[in-house]
Amino acid sequence: VGYTCIRDDITFFRAILRRMEPKNIALAALGAFGVTYLLSELAYQRGKSRALRDAVADVRSSDSARVESGLNALVKAIDTDKGNDLGTKGQVIDYGLSAVVRLFCKDCLTKHPRHLLCLALKVIQKCADEAEGRSAVASCGIVDVLLRILAELSNIQQFTAADSKLLGDVAVALAAVTSVDARKIVLDGDVPEGSGCAVRLLRSAHLKSVLEMLNFDVRNTAYQQHLSKCFANIALLDEGVAKLRQAGALEHMLSLLDKPVVELKENALAVLREMIRKDPVVRAAVIDKSPCEYFAPFLAPQHQKHSKVVDPALQILDDLLYRGPKEKLPELAAAFERAKLFDALAGMMGKDIPRQTRDLAEEVLLSAVHVLPEGGNLVREAISSHSAAIQKRKRADQEEAMRKTKEQKQQQQFLEMMAMREMMGGGGGDDEMSAMAAMMGGMGGGGMPFMQM
Repeated sequence: VGYTCIRDDITFFRAILRRMEPKNIALAALGAFGVTYLLSELAYQRGKSRALRDAVADVRSSDSARVESGLNALVKAIDTDKGNDLGTKGQVIDYGLSAVVRLFCKDCLTKHPRHLLCLALKVIQKCADEAEGRSAVASCGIVDVLLRILAELSNIQQFTAADSKLLGDVAVALAAVTSVDARKIVLDGDVPEGSGCAVRLLRSAHLKSVLEMLNFDVRNTAYQQHLSKCFANIALLDEGVAKLRQAGALEHMLSLLDKPVVELKENALAVLREMIRKDPVVRAAVIDKSPCEYFAPFLAPQHQKHSKVVDPALQILDDLLYRGPKEKLPELAAAFERAKLFDALAGMMGKDIPRQTRDLAEEVLLSAVHVLPEGGNLVREAISSHSAAIQKRKRADQEEAMRKTKEQKQQQQFLEMMAMREMMGGGGGDDEMSAMAAMMGGMGGGGMPFMQM
């Protein structure tokens, strides 16, 4: 009976195949192959992600040892896939990030040891490198969680080294999740993808309290550095500038300019630059506070090669001149003269410092010429005292530009010669390549990158 059934089935399928057109048979075979491939790929991906799924299961466990083991496994998996070629970070974001965030329950400071919480924050920080990760933790409410932990740590009576370490890691994680991709801000008001945490922080009712937390643990400079980075992040957003002004960020950022840590100054200047550029109320307030006393020190020789400090200071001075209230320009001009800023800016134009910094110094002087009543005379006098150095630097810039143009032209010629040689099927070896390069202006053996390769 069984044999008869199988024979009847075969006869039935043969009859169907005879009635089917050849193209339909090919499509059916292709579809069957596609389904088979899809099932095998799903099985492969499931097997490949098994270690991550086991790690996430450990993180969800109530056993602290298993939780710590799972967190270590997640960190190791992300670190092993450095280039994210295997998509490990995306899998951690999809499978385990919500479980990591859930570790920070309301009683997490008493439920979990400090080092375990620091490990969980490390996972969050690594996932926040991607916009997808920042969006995921934003939907999990990570900003409110981190702000709550900051507040709870600030109320601890006997503050230990472990508490200080956790406080610093919370600031690092908060800076990471509130990152804003400035390259994607094309128009005013743009909010790039992955900026959800930054928006939540600037709209938080606790923003003023977070600003005041900058001075909580002054010995922990890493904590201050990363917490101030949060404000530099949200200042990139138009809404963030208004919220920071309302929270009193101007005074806090100006106070950070006196700190000895360079990174703190960088973040404070970044916040002040955005606030002064976008908010006329802040510009007027800064002019009233004798801005040269705050920003002129950053034009000193020891800062001139540190572009992350001197460049924002120059941009701030330029915005105060170009965008400042007209009725305050005479006051600003007098402040520039007292601080001898015109002479300092002209001197920078003739120094061996980054080209962008010299260009910014020149822009400040041009703005002074256009907006200040006596700006032309003041700038002309300052430039004349440094004219020899300025001319020497301009000649050096021209020579450098000509050298780079010549190198680019030689490299292009070399690539064209190599392409022609490949098209003609030319043989030869290193001697022939060197001879060809030598005919193009001495590239052979001259240390050019292509020959070194």
